[in-house]
Amino acid sequence: MSKEKNAITTKSRNILRIPKTPYVYSLTDPTTGEVFYIGKGNNNRLYAHEKEARRGISGAKCDRIRTILGMGRSVQYSILGEYNTDKEAYSAEKCFIASHDGLTNIMSGGGGERVSSQDKAKTMLGRMKTYDDWISDMSDSTRKLVINVFGSTKQRYEYMVYNLSSIMNMRGEIP
Repeated sequence: MSKEKNAITTKSRNILRIPKTPYVYSLTDPTTGEVFYIGKGNNNRLYAHEKEARRGISGAKCDRIRTILGMGRSVQYSILGEYNTDKEAYSAEKCFIASHDGLTNIMSGGGGERVSSQDKAKTMLGRMKTYDDWISDMSDSTRKLVINVFGSTKQRYEYMVYNLSSIMNMRGEIP
């Protein structure tokens, strides 16, 4: 039997009670109030994403977290439901993800589900910002690093699009 919440209540990291059983959680952008990631967790899993972002892991979720942190704000964490088993939590996660548009999730939830590299690339390419939006969201320090490594921000952006397109085309799909 699960304990799903009827309304998503957001609490700061210092107050949020972490369930002792498997749970489904969301990450929300405090500047827009938009849920941008939903996941299934045990223990402190919901906080691992911020650690990944601080370590420089790439991807839309970590980019969004870095943007929030760069504005001096904090990601809002919410527990959407608590479950007796991982299986129940994975099932609920999948439903929550399906009911939200615009998430940064690469996978459709449900754990253990294997998604091909081509499908991941297609999802990532479909969610990519335009170059102008991408560059406007980039911090000065990140911009300098990208220029130092890739020569220009435009080259880095085109490189990302090219790589994702190449992965998709391994299965014969055209972006």
